[in-house]
Amino acid sequence: MFDKQTHTASLSTAARTRITMAALFCIFINACSTMQVANGLPFQHAYQVSGKLQAGSRIHVYIHGDGSPWIDHTRISQYPTPRNPVTLKLLRNGPQPALYLGRPCYHGLEATSPCHPRYWTSARYSRTVVNSMRTALAGILAGYPDIQITLIGYSGGGTLATLLAAELVNVDQLVTLAANLDPDAWAARHDYTPLHESQNPALQPPLPDFIRQYHYVGELDQNVTIDMVRNFVDRQHHAELIVVPDFSHDCCWEQLWPELSVKLSR
Repeated sequence: MFDKQTHTASLSTAARTRITMAALFCIFINACSTMQVANGLPFQHAYQVSGKLQAGSRIHVYIHGDGSPWIDHTRISQYPTPRNPVTLKLLRNGPQPALYLGRPCYHGLEATSPCHPRYWTSARYSRTVVNSMRTALAGILAGYPDIQITLIGYSGGGTLATLLAAELVNVDQLVTLAANLDPDAWAARHDYTPLHESQNPALQPPLPDFIRQYHYVGELDQNVTIDMVRNFVDRQHHAELIVVPDFSHDCCWEQLWPELSVKLSR
């Protein structure tokens, strides 16, 4: 029998969970006061701008990782926003101006239309997701048609940054950190269900040779291995694979980022 009281309590618990996750994110990085929302197509995207945009300048665009798409091996999370916002830390310690571009259905937007758990699981790198992020970024930067873009992505954010690089004419630099650039090999290695609704950068045509690419991977990374990144890099025209000694998937990109980002043109 339907229990109205139990149902109400369940909704209240879900609401409390969403509020708690958002609050932790804000407290951890002190970013929510400057977060805005941009319209993509068909999703909405949280974003944050740091520094002053100027015509003809360069902007560094950061994309976060997959966050927490699963609670465990059998249960999908309803709140995929990263607990540890690595890319926001990179933005804070990197070249300016910079922009943090949120993925669809993250940062408290998971209940907005047309969000569905598929967009942070099997379709996380789908053309629908990439097209919406492209539309949102184009809208944010519409007043700066001649701006040059450096795309920077951590983990699954590097996957999306790579797919976006092929779609944006103003991109001339791509930087990935511990990025899943061969999702098929990644799923096979971990015995995960293949991301059958997603695109695989390793199977796409090489990026244009005017895009300089720097792909960093930790020597000790057992989530995204060196070989997975090499599978992609070996097919590119102007790409470097940089193996960082003693680094794992999670540690310690924000500490090293000021040094790594020096080579990025301004």
